[in-house]
Amino acid sequence: MTATKNNSIFKKLGALAMAMCLTCALAVSASAANVSYGVEFLKADGSSSMANNAIAGDAVYDSEANTLTIPIEKSFMMRNHPSTGLLTMFYGCVVGITVDGTAVGEAEWEADEIVINDFTPNDTNTYSATFTVEVRNFWTGEVTVFEDMTNATATMVLS
Repeated sequence: MTATKNNSIFKKLGALAMAMCLTCALAVSASAANVSYGVEFLKADGSSSMANNAIAGDAVYDSEANTLTIPIEKSFMMRNHPSTGLLTMFYGCVVGITVDGTAVGEAEWEADEIVINDFTPNDTNTYSATFTVEVRNFWTGEVTVFEDMTNATATMVLS
């Protein structure tokens, strides 16, 4: 009788160990689908792009969904107002981005992230990007158009 009880206990422990291994294997395979990258935008001359001010952390590539999610935030800037010429305070948010002409992402004003759909990493992790920053007057909230922030071009580098 004792041998039967011990055998039953070992079967239960074995089943528990197998269940734990399966759970760990599933967790590892699920996390392998997501890869984090540092993201930086560079101007044609290699200097830092204004879009970097809106990046709020590492981008995450989801290989199953073929998406790149970039956390974004509203960024503060001071510029001469295009119509008055007076130095004015503004906030800007990235509201659109196109990568390599085919992968597109859009976000609402003050969104926490922008998701680029149909994104496929390449060997160099360097991509041509076009982005739009929506700019609003700090005091009035009025949308103000700056030509250099509409369909601006940059090189997106993932590291």
